[in-house]
Amino acid sequence: MDQFSLEELGGLGETGFSAGEPTRPEDEMFHAVYIAGTKRTNDQGIVENPGMLQIRGVEYNLESVHMIITHVKQVLAKMKSTTSSGNPLLCFSYKQGSPPWYGNDKIGNTRECGVTSAERAADDWCKECRAQLIVSGIYCKSDGTPIKNEDGSPIYVFIRGKGMKYSNVSDYLSNLSKMELTPLITPVTEDSIRFEKSVLNNKRFVTDITTGTASSRFGEKIVFELATGTELDPKVVNHVVKLAQNTLEDFNKKFHWKFKSKSSFNQQSDQQTTPRPSLDQMFAESTGVTEPKKETPKKIESEASSGFELDGIDFGDL
Repeated sequence: MDQFSLEELGGLGETGFSAGEPTRPEDEMFHAVYIAGTKRTNDQGIVENPGMLQIRGVEYNLESVHMIITHVKQVLAKMKSTTSSGNPLLCFSYKQGSPPWYGNDKIGNTRECGVTSAERAADDWCKECRAQLIVSGIYCKSDGTPIKNEDGSPIYVFIRGKGMKYSNVSDYLSNLSKMELTPLITPVTEDSIRFEKSVLNNKRFVTDITTGTASSRFGEKIVFELATGTELDPKVVNHVVKLAQNTLEDFNKKFHWKFKSKSSFNQQSDQQTTPRPSLDQMFAESTGVTEPKKETPKKIESEASSGFELDGIDFGDL
């Protein structure tokens, strides 16, 4: 049998085929927080109770979830109304920068998006497009203490405000953006205040997530209820902002459709492109200590028993 070298056959690499391996929920960087609609047994063998909060791959059947917000993104999505299998996404816009915004449909066409819902409703293609809010953050205890994986990495969670769930999420963020808080950016200018209200105000509190109900023409629907919890020390906010900067690329790869290949916007699993740093690597000065070999992450409580223990997390300069 003739022998081949990899160098000789390397050019054929683009013409092969490999079966895709779905990423396990435990290996996700961002874990979806959702409300179980019906009683069912999930892929982890856990029975999800209807009306309770679930954190995919982390914890299930919770009455409340707490997180420190790192990223907020409004997107536009036109979805199939049918529940049949397959990619339900027909057109998507990541709303980058100031308008005009542009959306991409499934076959690669680019379309200019209406800036307001009224403008979109007047366009035959865009009239079924809806705004959605993605809010991600660090999973934590009610006092703001981060909950870590066994490997020391933070657990990132996210909620999606869409449909009936959009209004409460939007109202919560809007109210935060109107708060008159002591400025953290100096010198204080009109631009810095505007930036703080939009970007920093939502990072200055623990966000407490519970469930509630909202009326619709189809009856009562279970929705997210969001409220401000513990106010964080400005030093903590400073490092949360740095953490948000460090994970912005990961956030974009997860939620920007253009970064995805053959995957649904609704799909929870994406291939991990970069390893998840530990909290110590994220927040502390370099110590030269090598992170232990990664094993299947399991949630563990922070060592802090009460209050946000800065010494326990070591929020040093990045």
